[in-house]
Amino acid sequence: MASKSDIFMLRGIVAHRAVLWPFTRPCTGTWLDNYRRRHAIQSEADITMDVLEAAIRAAWDTGHTAQYRAAEALLNLNGPSDEKAAFEGVSRSLTPNDRDAVLAGLRDTVRNAAGALEQWIRTRGPRGDEFTCLWAEAPLLAVDGYFTHPDALERNAQVDLVGFRAGGDIEIIDLKFGNHAPPDWVIIRDRDQIHRYLDTARAHLTDPDRHITGRLLYIGRGTPTAHWTPWQTLTT
Repeated sequence: MASKSDIFMLRGIVAHRAVLWPFTRPCTGTWLDNYRRRHAIQSEADITMDVLEAAIRAAWDTGHTAQYRAAEALLNLNGPSDEKAAFEGVSRSLTPNDRDAVLAGLRDTVRNAAGALEQWIRTRGPRGDEFTCLWAEAPLLAVDGYFTHPDALERNAQVDLVGFRAGGDIEIIDLKFGNHAPPDWVIIRDRDQIHRYLDTARAHLTDPDRHITGRLLYIGRGTPTAHWTPWQTLTT
């Protein structure tokens, strides 16, 4: 039997992938313009949830390693052999009730996150400029000119979503799934985490006029308008 934390972890893995899939590689130009349209990310996330849920249930129903590998390849950006690949290991301990708990209401949670990202994409920066590129799970050690820094805290550190504005400003988004109104100690812990990301990014930038900001977004269950907390904005 899986622990409650294991169930929440799997829910977060699925939700992250469903929402961030369109931005797995740097999204620019007309491709990005498509996601500025109202409900565009939500529609894409719904389709992605269909794909992910089918793969997940196939693995659970058959128990075959090949099906688990297929699901992990969809859920984990770096594939089934990456150190973050956890779906099969955790799933083997799930009871039928645990499996129901992983997927229960998850589609609504994903829609909440997609709606929040749609609003964010349409925002203008302090210079009045819009985003020209969005990149999900951008590796801090591999984005040359933006985040390359030898002292990153984790060898494989990634951030959920990075937006680059026309004027050169950078904004980091960190999605937190599970509790839309977490206690103060959770917010403090998460602020420390995103500050480390910002420090790593800022240390490599050569243009002092570029702004780097971070936002924490907490997503829970419910309707797209009822379960968002306000943006937690951290300006360095």
